[in-house]
Amino acid sequence: MASSQLVTRATTRPVPVRRSTPSPARPVGGGPGEPRVDRAARVALLLFFAVLPLQWFLVPGLPGGSQRLHLLAITGFALFGLAHYRWHVFVPVLRVALPVLIPIAVFVTIWAATSLYHSAPLRGSLQEGVQLVALVVVGTVLYRGAAYPTTRVIEAARWAALAAGVSLVVALAVSMAANGVNPAAVFAQTVASGDPEVLQKELFRSAFAGYGYTADEVQGNIRHEVMGAVLTAMCLSSAAARLRPFANRRAAQLYRFSITLGAVLIVISLSRSVMLAAAIWVLLAVVTQARRLGVTKRQLAVVSAALAGLLILLASGFASVIYVRFTQDTASYEGRDRLFGQALAEIPQHFWTGGIDPSGASSHMFIIDSTLRAGVIGGLAALTTVLLVVALFLQLTRRLPTEPAWMLPVTATLALPMVRFFTAGGGVIPPVQYVALGIVAGFLTYRLTLSRNRR
Repeated sequence: MASSQLVTRATTRPVPVRRSTPSPARPVGGGPGEPRVDRAARVALLLFFAVLPLQWFLVPGLPGGSQRLHLLAITGFALFGLAHYRWHVFVPVLRVALPVLIPIAVFVTIWAATSLYHSAPLRGSLQEGVQLVALVVVGTVLYRGAAYPTTRVIEAARWAALAAGVSLVVALAVSMAANGVNPAAVFAQTVASGDPEVLQKELFRSAFAGYGYTADEVQGNIRHEVMGAVLTAMCLSSAAARLRPFANRRAAQLYRFSITLGAVLIVISLSRSVMLAAAIWVLLAVVTQARRLGVTKRQLAVVSAALAGLLILLASGFASVIYVRFTQDTASYEGRDRLFGQALAEIPQHFWTGGIDPSGASSHMFIIDSTLRAGVIGGLAALTTVLLVVALFLQLTRRLPTEPAWMLPVTATLALPMVRFFTAGGGVIPPVQYVALGIVAGFLTYRLTLSRNRR
């Protein structure tokens, strides 16, 4: 989370910690005052991340109409947290995250008010409010897991990437089989033609149809948020594995497999925004290590694996498809330029009352689309949110060389929301980004607690 509180408090007395060390062994059952193993939170967290990428499934027959599966998962996780913890348990995360929760809450409130004014449905603003609660719940689950090792929640969080990656592969395999999609043939055709549109339309759009969306309704760009969920799970797993290192070699190997699987899924998705966010994570790691003036064996292994992956992409011809995707496949950019101009022209006509739903013709700019939705006050709230997130990212990046190792993936988690603020359509914060901000809120609350305890 980004906030003025975070920006001021996080800058006090940097603690020169180079690597995280395992926490001292404590009784699994918890000593006096220590909570016991939180099995409910462990199971709920992994189920949540297993369902989060499954965004093309619609659940029909609900009182409010059909709803996408991952939104139900977010609502369910929020309700779980509210039922599982007493109210005072949320206070530490609320204190840290409050300055950024306020502008988001203002935006949601104004959006609901303008919807009532224009006799528009409240469903969108209500869902956004639920996701705001989920942000606090995610942060609280992780903060308590970090602050109380006996709950073993962080140990479970190490498998978030595996849960997300495996569930996505299984769901895609089932969807492709049901829709008659041959992934090998599609990949061969994509490489042969060098056209990324082949992969996007023939693989993802075809696979996503039939589970609540018709072939005409389904959008291949659902994959952006699908892969965003995978990247977010990878960031969480990496932070958790650094905070609670593996003692078992096979477990460590399985964890590395889950990160590799997630990276492969992101690359083949050809989602520019998610690949850019992942690249920022890699760049952060390289720059941070360069500032520390040292290279570890693990980092050498990561570099070697990255080079091997690059060679595979070059040998298979898929690297040229990625190149075309970023340099020549600009039709969507041209369309966004036109929609951006239209949005700017419409803002003066709806300056105070908003009321325009930009979902079908979005500028892909969160601030601009939010102004269309909720008027200038909603737009200012969106601008404040973006500035706070960017400010926190820059501050944490500057401090990374003196931070514990687990703060690197926590900082990298902010990359996806930042990129999606300027690439996601619809004038809302996508659901996965709320989860990402919740992860940052939880770990940063724990980090600030450590700083206070060491004074």
